[in-house]
Amino acid sequence: MCLLALFVTITTTAWAYDLKVGGVTVTPSNASGVTGDNIKAFSSGVNGGKPSVVYNSSTNTLTLWNVKIERTGSDNRAILSGISGLTVVLKGNNYLKATGASPVRFNAKTTLKCEVYNGTGSSDIIGGTQDALTVGSGATLTITDADLFLQSSKSSAFDAEGSPTLIIQNSIIAAEGGGTNSNDNFGLHNYKELRINNSTVTLEGASQAIKNLTTLTLGTGMFVSHPVSSIFYDKTVCHQNSLKPANPVTFAMGIAINSTNFTNETFRSYVTTTFDKSPKDGYLSPAEINAAKSMDLINKKIGNLKGIEYFTELTSINLSGNNLQTLDLSSNRYLKYLECISNSLTTLNLSQNTALTEIHCYRNRIHGNGAETFVNNLPTVTNGVIYFYSSETSTWNAMTAAQVATAKGKGWTVMWQNMPGATWTEYPGSDAIDIYETNFPDENFCKYVS
Repeated sequence: MCLLALFVTITTTAWAYDLKVGGVTVTPSNASGVTGDNIKAFSSGVNGGKPSVVYNSSTNTLTLWNVKIERTGSDNRAILSGISGLTVVLKGNNYLKATGASPVRFNAKTTLKCEVYNGTGSSDIIGGTQDALTVGSGATLTITDADLFLQSSKSSAFDAEGSPTLIIQNSIIAAEGGGTNSNDNFGLHNYKELRINNSTVTLEGASQAIKNLTTLTLGTGMFVSHPVSSIFYDKTVCHQNSLKPANPVTFAMGIAINSTNFTNETFRSYVTTTFDKSPKDGYLSPAEINAAKSMDLINKKIGNLKGIEYFTELTSINLSGNNLQTLDLSSNRYLKYLECISNSLTTLNLSQNTALTEIHCYRNRIHGNGAETFVNNLPTVTNGVIYFYSSETSTWNAMTAAQVATAKGKGWTVMWQNMPGATWTEYPGSDAIDIYETNFPDENFCKYVS
């Protein structure tokens, strides 16, 4: 009887995830702390001066914290993933760079987000001869709660294969493509759809900002903020009149017309009725703000003008007959004409309003220190006029001769009406005892003396 012994040699290979970081393949044995020669610390003062790369398979989450990766050579990347449903978290500040390949490439559905650590949470993704971030196989990339800067010196910032979808939400993104290759030096290239919601996204390329985008979807309140006059045409964002590609392009949230941004209900209603027109959606678009050149708010009884700062293109405003005690127009730098008669203003600071040429501010309470503040903060102009004092008993405005001289030295002529119905003439100022509430606190006695 012959016995035949059969010996079988079994070779086992360590199982690995479809994921590489800094050229290191992630496996179950190293997933809790991926290390390698290319994985270095971004900052010596964070996490004990060490980088941290962790992949949690149960949540399908890859977290990079305080990581700096710089790679050279073809196909040498910072992150390469083919795992579907992966979430990549960039915690704190990180820096990912590759000069011969896209530093970040996702070949399956992925979510990319940033996590704030110790007050900071922005990351840079830098490409050289290749794109900064590439999505392959028609996958969907969602960027959420992120603060990212993407740049490629010789290619596109965002590029794609297979016409994928890019979704950006609750994020701040700046993406710059560069180089002389006019076929691939864009801010965003070869995406089927771009969806943006509640974010600020700037795309810029050496040739143009966007190339070969089929569909652009902007969430509620989102607009093209630069250039203001632009449309989505022929697979890119174009200047509305010429239809030429715009570069750079910035998408941003409009100003919500709500009680937070516009505290006073009457003012809020006026803004809605007067300026929220195209589309009428409860937001002020950049185009709507740009078109708002004047406001007429006479006798609205408004006591709070919060929200006026959003109207940066105003040249004329009439606020007479309201209940304003303070007025901040520092953001309205193109303002030429201001009328705020019959309010309760105790001073005005117009130092930022260098385009002003005419001010009507009588029948307020600008006197004493308030008048001193007013004239000291007047911008220097040529041939400016201030209608400051009216003799009607409701007025409390007063300037000294020295204050009038200060205003005149800045190019302003101060005018007064020394009796009801009289012609307005140049105001000499008054160094007499001023008849206002500080010197005569009883209103009836003050009116009697006046």
